[in-house]
Amino acid sequence: MVSQILGHYKIFDKFGKGGMKEVYRAEDTILDREVALTPL
Repeated sequence: MVSQILGHYKIFDKFGKGGMKEVYRAEDTILDREVALTPL
């Protein structure tokens, strides 16, 4: 996944994978900081 926008998050790449979820590295464009996102 290369720089996709979801709401006010800019998703860069997959950060890791756990037992049941994938974790993505993203930027919160409102707070201007890096965050981790997981799909529902």
